[in-house]
Amino acid sequence: EFTAAIDPEMKGYAISNSEPVRRAHNSFRQQSSFEIVQDKDDKGDDAFHFVSYVCHEGKVYELDGLKKGPVLIGEAPPGDCAWAEKAREEVKRRIEAYAASSTNAGADSSGELRFQLMAVVGNRIMEAEKSIERERYLRQRANISLVSRGEEVELTDEVDDDDASADIPTFEELSEREIPALQSMVATCTSNISELNKQIEAEKKKRQKWEKENALRRSDLVPLALCAMRHLARTGQLVSAMEKGKAAHLKRVEEKKAAAAR
Repeated sequence: EFTAAIDPEMKGYAISNSEPVRRAHNSFRQQSSFEIVQDKDDKGDDAFHFVSYVCHEGKVYELDGLKKGPVLIGEAPPGDCAWAEKAREEVKRRIEAYAASSTNAGADSSGELRFQLMAVVGNRIMEAEKSIERERYLRQRANISLVSRGEEVELTDEVDDDDASADIPTFEELSEREIPALQSMVATCTSNISELNKQIEAEKKKRQKWEKENALRRSDLVPLALCAMRHLARTGQLVSAMEKGKAAHLKRVEEKKAAAAR
């Protein structure tokens, strides 16, 4: 709301100067035992930053913080989310270009490609919870309609019907349906709620995994690696371990290249 009335450049400054945003961003900074000094002649192509792709007025744009303005990628294909395919093609092209330049750099090049692809989507847990709430309202109305016809039904949802959304069938509309149809509706709602609860549990487990990955990402593993290397050197296993590590790394690089080419 604060930035709604100001121009895009000032919005950028407002975001960059936001203390909560800065704190959240810096919390993901990887700890390191070494200070990496960037070459003053480096143009910054390898700087780690976000590149976003958006669709605006039927065109797909690239928003890169290291460039002066939006870059037009092309016309968006027809369809609600079809523009994402155009963005995917551009991402694939860029990955292939980096891979080619790394390969041309020589045999000593590791060919490392460090990309992370993310999509900005709605909170799936919140979406599932909203769907569950709707199913509960619908199930309660169907059960009340069954009770009004003399059927023995236990009302377990206990939701305030006044808060039900307008797209849920009214009691008058449900009264026109046969009892088997209402019973089928109740069974469908129960099944949907069960499936949605499973989705919520899966999303919660996914977030627990993310927390562990983020904690590991923030950790400085350099001291551990140095201790391991010293131990391997003392036991005469360092050279063979390094060769095995190089072979495993090259294998992963080739697998990533093959996956990107598909």
